[in-house]
Amino acid sequence: MVSFLWKTTPVEHLALDGWDGVTAWMSGRRGGVSEPPFASLNLSPHVKDAPAAVSENRRRALLPAQSRRALWARPEHGGRVQAVNRATEEVRPGDGLLTDDPGVVLAQTFADCVPIFVWAEDIGWGGILHAGWRGTVANIAAAGVRALVERGAEAWRVQAAIGPSIGPCCYEVREDVAERIRDLPRGGEFLRPVDEERFSLDLWRLNQSLLVDAGVSADRVSLSGLCTGCELSRFFSHRREGPTGRMGGFFCLQDR
Repeated sequence: MVSFLWKTTPVEHLALDGWDGVTAWMSGRRGGVSEPPFASLNLSPHVKDAPAAVSENRRRALLPAQSRRALWARPEHGGRVQAVNRATEEVRPGDGLLTDDPGVVLAQTFADCVPIFVWAEDIGWGGILHAGWRGTVANIAAAGVRALVERGAEAWRVQAAIGPSIGPCCYEVREDVAERIRDLPRGGEFLRPVDEERFSLDLWRLNQSLLVDAGVSADRVSLSGLCTGCELSRFFSHRREGPTGRMGGFFCLQDR
């Protein structure tokens, strides 16, 4: 199982500890150069932040793997997973990145959506998935597991870690989204009525369930339990703040 440990090198980040051969982490919101409302370690160039600030922030956030080429995902809130390596010229739109190449670091941006780190040690492949409610409905979790199995992994041996994201305490959806969630296996179990129009949605447990349905052993799925909506001093939350920055999720393989 993975532990989530706060570290500072030189900016605060949440490191995943427990997977041999892997360096993976989430950046927080502190330690960058962006001005409000993106203060301060915003990593997204798509939120109208100053490009120079984003560039410097990315440099700082990538220091745990500074010698590697960073490949940034281009989320489309769906279920597409792609394999990349140091020869990849352009990352296509999609919400899942996988690699077996220690020469690259995979990067995705988040501000409430669920980061799912996956690692198949038996074949040396792993990566990171981006699961908002649309990606969850598209079952990006199962798509990631299938992509690893297609490369020779045994599903039950895949390890997964769900990082900081909006929790059921802070995430409410209306009937149009709830209806889509109910279409998933046991999706209704992860909805709780708030009033006649709104439901609390537990994206953490729902994605955990989808990983298990895809063949991952339940005891190999770790949850950080950290809610971006509750922890505004450490994380960005689009739902709680409106215009705001984006954190990063990063995955790379250690040199063999």
